[in-house]
Amino acid sequence: MLDQTMTTASSDDAVQQMLFARIDDAVRLATFILRDCQVAEDCVQEAALLAWRRRRSLRDTAAVDGWFTRILVNVCRDELRRQARRPRVTALNPAIARAPTRRRTGSISAPQSAT
Repeated sequence: MLDQTMTTASSDDAVQQMLFARIDDAVRLATFILRDCQVAEDCVQEAALLAWRRRRSLRDTAAVDGWFTRILVNVCRDELRRQARRPRVTALNPAIARAPTRRRTGSISAPQSAT
């Protein structure tokens, strides 16, 4: 029982130390994968939370870097899949943006000039 408690404490310490020491590297890797710094930071945060919740599954504290990197890559891949399912929003053609619009009454109004 004491040995199990020591193992749990050492995995907690190993995960915590690795997260603090490698957070910048994790953001760089996620940014490389996702090509978006803000989304990468969100994914690193999600991966860190998952790693902390799953820290008991870490069998070898010496492998904590590889273990966390795999979690991070999987989180990034999940994000890429989510992005692929989202509809893309594109900028409107300026000519279309100036087209007449319908008011709630159903009548058509001319666009306001920006002079």
